[in-house]
Amino acid sequence: MTLEPRPRATLGPRRRIRKAADFRAAYAARNRAADDHLVVYVRPNGRPESRVGLSVGRRVGNAVCRNRTKRRLRDAFRRAGPAVPHGYDVVLVALAPLDDLADTDRRLADLVARAVERCRTRRAPDRKASGP
Repeated sequence: MTLEPRPRATLGPRRRIRKAADFRAAYAARNRAADDHLVVYVRPNGRPESRVGLSVGRRVGNAVCRNRTKRRLRDAFRRAGPAVPHGYDVVLVALAPLDDLADTDRRLADLVARAVERCRTRRAPDRKASGP
């Protein structure tokens, strides 16, 4: 009996935002949604997949708490799948520790949907104005 290797449940480097310029562009786009634990910024990136960037400051807690929060956010983003449309950069800013995994999934899906909707409604008038 041979054991097949389990697929790794990680976000590859193509699915992460790493450059400061990409974070600044997402903040400057001003398409955001927030609740008491999380702020989500989105902007179109022109790529076939969505990417995620995380910002977890010291006010969230000590290093252990911040790293746990980042792990939960990455996992929630990875599992969100269909809730996150393709072609967007998503920056997640944690304001408080995220304890419940199911709650984190629900928050993330709801906030991303609201921020993407704002992004689409802001871009819609530009398309109409540039038409014939």
